[in-house]
Amino acid sequence: MLGAALRELSEETGIDPELVVPLSARPAYVEFGQVPARPAKDEPDHYQLDIGYAFATAAAEVGRIQESEVTGAAWSRWIWPNAW
Repeated sequence: MLGAALRELSEETGIDPELVVPLSARPAYVEFGQVPARPAKDEPDHYQLDIGYAFATAAAEVGRIQESEVTGAAWSRWIWPNAW
């Protein structure tokens, strides 16, 4: 799943996957919910399970956003207690 998350990160934000590392092999979040129908994409309403991972970088910039999938992307400062 981590590999799929990295591919999605790259595809949907334009970030070079060679410039990021996962913060953990475990998901940062798991979310389950109902998604409304999207007639423009010919999708009925359905349930979806999202599994998200956190990545870190020293150099990557958010590239071209895939607007059909992502409403925005940005890097946030994340300080892990006792991590360094």
